[in-house]
Amino acid sequence: ISDSMINSAAGTLAFIGNSLGGTDAHGLDIYASTIRTTDGNLSLTGTTPNSNSRNQLGVVIGPNALVESTGTGPVSITGTAQSVDNSLNNGVVIYDNSTIRAASADLIINAYSQDNQGDRYNFGLFGGSSLVGGSGLTINANTIVLDSSASIRGSGTLTIQPTDTGSTIGLGDGASGRLNLTTAGLATIQNG
Repeated sequence: ISDSMINSAAGTLAFIGNSLGGTDAHGLDIYASTIRTTDGNLSLTGTTPNSNSRNQLGVVIGPNALVESTGTGPVSITGTAQSVDNSLNNGVVIYDNSTIRAASADLIINAYSQDNQGDRYNFGLFGGSSLVGGSGLTINANTIVLDSSASIRGSGTLTIQPTDTGSTIGLGDGASGRLNLTTAGLATIQNG
């Protein structure tokens, strides 16, 4: 979806993308677009196949994109990158001044990828981008990268948890853990 504006009042908005594979192939790409609902559910789902290709992203949002619910509609984003190549195969990536917002509802991110080598990670938030949850905000991912210009904020419960049972969590620079949030990453989490 590129350079577009899509609006719904109470109806459900559901976008599902499946990549056929190859380098630079993404399941669902929201590029410089606005997707907005008021009270309807809004969901984005993207999947890339199991292959040996690089730079496959399940869901990629940016630059300057806005995905939001302005009322009571929940927002969910699920991205799965299944490639076994060790370069840039990530579940959900949000970058360059993009915003994901649920004003009075839950915001849920589910990010999955082969994350055990190279520069793979499940979920990444970069370049002044933000997540805003009005009720609960949940990030389900085994590995997370948050750059210092990003922000995660909300007035409800914030949950950041691995998708694999038994995964370890590390908080702060030098901490060990598969799901590791650096000191700079922790500073992106704000109240309100």
